[in-house]
Amino acid sequence: MWDLDWEQHLPWEFENVRCEAGTFGEALPFIAEHYSSIFGLKDEEPRFHPDPMTEAKRRFGDEMDVFLFRAKDRSERVAGVLACHPSDWSTYYIRSLAVLPEYRTGNLVPPLILRLSEVLSAVGCERLECETSPSNTVVMRVLPRIDFILTASSNSERWGTMVRFTKFLRRDAESAFQRQFCGVRVKSARPSEGGSDLLPRRMP
Repeated sequence: MWDLDWEQHLPWEFENVRCEAGTFGEALPFIAEHYSSIFGLKDEEPRFHPDPMTEAKRRFGDEMDVFLFRAKDRSERVAGVLACHPSDWSTYYIRSLAVLPEYRTGNLVPPLILRLSEVLSAVGCERLECETSPSNTVVMRVLPRIDFILTASSNSERWGTMVRFTKFLRRDAESAFQRQFCGVRVKSARPSEGGSDLLPRRMP
């Protein structure tokens, strides 16, 4: 899609980690060891329908763009994983981002999203999307600060309630969304003579 080769743009250096191109196979040990604790599933009864690794799921993973965060210390261990893929011809979807707590800083996600956005915009992608649980208050606060807009919600047997955020990479696409969904029409206190008393108002 978009003739995009991430290896031409990587690695990216951040405060505690280096982001480099990887594979789903390279990410699997990290996923198996750390995902349950990172996402708060350890030692809990399953709340949702199980979604174990299958051959189909593995093949899907092999088609994703996988980024590995390697620690910038002696260990150089995998400290995090980012997995993404196109969801259609104009949309890039962040399926999963997980980083070990000791390597998270306030200087990771904003510059990471900026780097992704710059590359995707240059090749013609129109929007970057991701989903999170509304109970994930950290992510719910961070995303609007880096120009993501809450655009949808969904319920599923696998992940419960999720909200979708979109970062538009084209101004005209964002303007169209804002015009259709982020405005209301209200009664004007003093309608102009000969005009409508319904005025558009942008939601805060």
